[in-house]
Amino acid sequence: EIVSNELFRNKNSPLGKVLEKAWDTITQDYQQACDSETECVANYDPREGILDANTGADDLVAGTTASLVVLDESNGGISVLNCGDSRTLLVGKNGKLVFQTKDHTPEEEMERLKAGKEQGLDYSIPECSISRWWLSVGDYQYAVGRSLEGPFATSKGIVSLPDMTTLQAEPGQALICASDGLWDVVDSQEAAKIVASVRSRGTNAGDAAKTLCSIAIEKGSSDNVSAVVVYLQ
Repeated sequence: EIVSNELFRNKNSPLGKVLEKAWDTITQDYQQACDSETECVANYDPREGILDANTGADDLVAGTTASLVVLDESNGGISVLNCGDSRTLLVGKNGKLVFQTKDHTPEEEMERLKAGKEQGLDYSIPECSISRWWLSVGDYQYAVGRSLEGPFATSKGIVSLPDMTTLQAEPGQALICASDGLWDVVDSQEAAKIVASVRSRGTNAGDAAKTLCSIAIEKGSSDNVSAVVVYLQ
């Protein structure tokens, strides 16, 4: 809805700029909810597997990563915004991986976080154990260096600054946007080949997304799994 509103208000602006402005609005709205009276103190619900943010809204959960895409149908331009370890792929007709967003893992964010620490900021420095990288934020271990968070996690270096990429779409390509629950157990090359294969058999894009999610669940993904697939004509 926020993206749609920004598109309506900025009809003549490049879609990438509209997407960035929408993300700025989302981050401001979220962080303003974490005021001095109602801090974003996360309580983990092991049954549901979520962190309740306690910001005054019953349905608000703490932190999120995002990968957003807009397509300009007039010229085939694609703008991709990515923050965290959700991921977007652009896949060619033959299943070749044309593009993928960069995951903002603690390891990838090492230099930025070290630079902040050297400047006197209270940033956490990535740690690794058994090939798993994390950042300490209070009593929690974060597996990302960027995501949408409240002020405490932000003070530790978990920023909401996204990457923006502009691409040119070609007929026959496909877009895959999915949460980290998919990428934990399915790599980008595998996902690209799966979508190309099911598309060649006449499977629609919605069912292609369901196929990806089913495979991730079968492989034992322990995180939330969601995916969107778009066929470019």
